[in-house]
Amino acid sequence: MGLVGADVDQLRALARTLTQAAERLDGVTTSVASQLTSTRWVGQDSERYRSQWQSESSGLIRSASAALRDAAAALERNAVDQEQTSGATGGAIVGGTGFGGLSGFSDGSYVTPSNGLVDIRDFLNTTPIWPVMWSTALGPLDKIGALPLLDALGLASDSRLSPEEKIIQAQNSATDLAGGLSKGLAGEPLTVLAGLLKGKVPTSYVAGVAIQQWGDVVAQASRADFSAPGRKTVTDYIASDPGGAFEGARDAVIGYMPKLFANLMPW
Repeated sequence: MGLVGADVDQLRALARTLTQAAERLDGVTTSVASQLTSTRWVGQDSERYRSQWQSESSGLIRSASAALRDAAAALERNAVDQEQTSGATGGAIVGGTGFGGLSGFSDGSYVTPSNGLVDIRDFLNTTPIWPVMWSTALGPLDKIGALPLLDALGLASDSRLSPEEKIIQAQNSATDLAGGLSKGLAGEPLTVLAGLLKGKVPTSYVAGVAIQQWGDVVAQASRADFSAPGRKTVTDYIASDPGGAFEGARDAVIGYMPKLFANLMPW
């Protein structure tokens, strides 16, 4: 393990960012709960949406908010440790600065946010009403970019993914963020959506959708095996089980629809 000197100002700046994200999540929770209570919406979809929100989704958001605050507190504690240790030794302290586990600045007393952040990332990608993902539904309420931050932190903390898959998903998230910023130039999301329904398509919106779609294509291409053996395996599979191959392709298209829907939304 090498010697690493952490930048105290950067630690505290990140702690403030995490605290702001937690506050924004709390605001989103309150706003969604209020809108679900006041909106005149009846039927099976309404009941299923409200039930999932009350029994599961709101609790996951609260857990993520608490994890962000724990992480912010850990960063602040370790900023203090850094100052004290640097002052005592005149140099760096032993440890690493990887945020995924928040481990290693001094005494190992970090509070890890990984579980809550992975949970919230999984939650944002669920579809309470097909094909609308929670990240799409909450998008108009996210005024400070808390959702991309949570996605990035959850991805970094997800031990289920290989390093290669994390790189692919991080690149895809970056294109999603870039596309979202481009679509944001078209104006307020709900105003843009109203314009789209009337056939008015802003140039920056089209560019944003194209960026996000291209990112999805690149991500899928990065996972594909284009080698000769790989192509032969696919060919053999289609020849041996054309019905199964068709069903697999159909399921892949259906599975992509929520992401495509998200790309088409103006946020």
